[in-house]
Amino acid sequence: MNLSLPGADAIERFVRAGVDANWLLTGEGPMTAPAVEPTAPCAKRLQAALETVETSLSRAGHPTVSAEKKAALVLRVYDLLQEPAASKEKVLKLLELVL
Repeated sequence: MNLSLPGADAIERFVRAGVDANWLLTGEGPMTAPAVEPTAPCAKRLQAALETVETSLSRAGHPTVSAEKKAALVLRVYDLLQEPAASKEKVLKLLELVL
């Protein structure tokens, strides 16, 4: 029997749809990929970024900001919080200077 593997684009679509790549390529393990843990480090950093931006906007009296601007700000804060010396408190102080 001659089995051919799908191309990289097809594999990517399967993985994005929730199929486990190991199962797809080897037939071993569970067919579906495990759910992403909400406590993963990136999820915690994203939560911290969102909380920091919301707190900062509220303190500055800007409770409503366009989704585009808020997304850009959250992305920048998310990146800042990756730095070892960064903390929510330090980022909040920085945002106080510009908002």
